[in-house]
Amino acid sequence: MLLRGVTTQHLLDPHRYRKLQVSLYHCPDE
Repeated sequence: MLLRGVTTQHLLDPHRYRKLQVSLYHCPDE
């Protein structure tokens, strides 16, 4: 249910989704 909601929000906010993807890709491991 939560995933579905998040997906919907991401679809409505592609900008935010992109930022989230970048954050996931660039995992802070310093």
